[in-house]
Amino acid sequence: MHNPLCARKCPRARGTPCRTTPPIPGSHQQDQHLRRLLQTALEHAAGSLVHYRHTHALGSSELALFKGCVRCMLDVVLPYLTAAFARVFAAGAGKVDAGASAGLLRQLLAEM
Repeated sequence: MHNPLCARKCPRARGTPCRTTPPIPGSHQQDQHLRRLLQTALEHAAGSLVHYRHTHALGSSELALFKGCVRCMLDVVLPYLTAAFARVFAAGAGKVDAGASAGLLRQLLAEM
């Protein structure tokens, strides 16, 4: 959502957050907890895709769609969420490590 405090710098009235929006202040422990929570959620999402692939027989058309879903998760969702977290929370929170999730998804793509 648009930050009304940066209205003079940003002509948009709505849409994605402005790059001039300051990070949300919070305690370092809270930021670390949220980082770990997001990291765990990404790992669970990747694990769910792996589980689904190994427990469901997919036809050729379904397999192509599923492969596209996995590719989208790897190329769009993971980078977007990690970048959004870095912009929203102070730099002290550290980066979200999506390496484990990305590794699972790459391995899944290699198997298909």
